[in-house]
Amino acid sequence: DMELLVEASLDLFLNRCKGVVTSRCWDSIPIKELKEDLLDINVIDVMRITSFIKEKERKTDKYVLTFKGTKLPDRISTGYHMAKIEPYLANPTSCKKCYKHNVHRTKKCKYDEICPNCGSKDHEWTDCPNPTKCPNCKGTNHTAASKGCPEFIKAKKVSDLMTLHVLTKNMATRMVADML
Repeated sequence: DMELLVEASLDLFLNRCKGVVTSRCWDSIPIKELKEDLLDINVIDVMRITSFIKEKERKTDKYVLTFKGTKLPDRISTGYHMAKIEPYLANPTSCKKCYKHNVHRTKKCKYDEICPNCGSKDHEWTDCPNPTKCPNCKGTNHTAASKGCPEFIKAKKVSDLMTLHVLTKNMATRMVADML
């Protein structure tokens, strides 16, 4: 008889989930200190959401918490503060070279760089002489970076399903295709 030893470990990327907490109580606490305070409730990262108004950065009272595991708690209690947690529904990733959504990161792109305004490889977008034509959906009323692009909307639905139902990208993509 031969004995086979198997080692199993959790994938830290796949076995985590993100939620959004709204809290004015945390406004004066440095992020590093918040991370340390939340470690005992399985929070492994904290990020404050910022918004831009007229090109000026503004800190919001919303925080993205990354938890160990795949089950997002309904709420957390920190000291005297009880906070409700909503799922964090991130926008799909978009390559800044080929402008495809949810496919790969820019660093790993194997495609030619294109103009996001018209899809051409012959020039940069700042010098685009062509009419607008989205390289993703071929629509003529928006660029590749538009959140109104049907391909972006489809990619967003895939991302949301992956988050809300803990699905693989392939499973979520099939579900979105079945909905259309």
